[in-house]
Amino acid sequence: MGGHPVNCTVDEAYDMSSDHQFKGNIDLSKLEKVLQKYAYKVSYVLHTVTCNQVGGQPVSMENISDVSGMCKKYGVLFFLDGARFAENAYFIKEREHQNAGIGAIVSGMMSLADGMLMSGKKNCLSPGGGFIALRNKSLYEKPLPYSIAFIGGMEYGGMTGETMEAFAVGIREGIEEDLLAHRVSQVRYLGNELKKIGVPFITPVGGHAIFVDAGKWLSHIQWDKFPGHALVCKLYEEDGIRCVEVGSLIEGRDPKTKENRRAKMELVRLAVPHRTYAESHFDFIAEAFNKISGKRQDIKGVEFTHETYPLRHFTSKFRPI
Repeated sequence: MGGHPVNCTVDEAYDMSSDHQFKGNIDLSKLEKVLQKYAYKVSYVLHTVTCNQVGGQPVSMENISDVSGMCKKYGVLFFLDGARFAENAYFIKEREHQNAGIGAIVSGMMSLADGMLMSGKKNCLSPGGGFIALRNKSLYEKPLPYSIAFIGGMEYGGMTGETMEAFAVGIREGIEEDLLAHRVSQVRYLGNELKKIGVPFITPVGGHAIFVDAGKWLSHIQWDKFPGHALVCKLYEEDGIRCVEVGSLIEGRDPKTKENRRAKMELVRLAVPHRTYAESHFDFIAEAFNKISGKRQDIKGVEFTHETYPLRHFTSKFRPI
């Protein structure tokens, strides 16, 4: 829509080995500098809980509260991208508010925002669907015609009745503490297995995925030859493991210079499906990494044969260099 995103994430998020407990936090001093200068044309501040771009890292309740307060001070809307709200609430309970229930933490998070963007396929355990929740009725009425025009009526938003039923159940089941504890433990198990092999990844481990440091593991491949995507292709080619690059490929091009934008980290995300994997699946993934570990110097970077816009990482085509 012609907007210019400004990243105000804390610096600790880009230190992969840091043990900072809430790497998804917004740096309040960075945010205030932006708002002091540009508040009059900032559409909204968006907090992603958990923060996918830096390894599925959680955001603290204290930070959500502080950011909310700053947005009120400058008259700017504050939104949550809440696709993984339940995992974020679990980490808040584990690291910040041990005596609070998951449901109470979720309610506390939501009470601080003007709105929320929700993909139901993550923590709501739904096969599809999503919603936009807004606190202000006049604001709610603005995007409504776009929903009707492009997705579907306000009663269903393009979802089938079956999907909406699954969604409604998933919202409740998704915040069950036993389920969240099991999910986080699965991701930690995979991390421990990869650590034995010497595969570098972001720590502390997040709630839904391991984020492998492909830039370090494939250090012979230049950033603009997309080491993350090269590793993604190799894992699929060798063992049918399907994952995704989160690095310079996903960053896209500078809209003015048309040059590739360099990401701060060249990552590969190994996302874990809900209620699908057993321990043997994680062992299989670790074995695949172990198999290619000794020959990773032979992995080649990739270049475009067909580049699409604007979400080039979904539909572009490549060849090895």
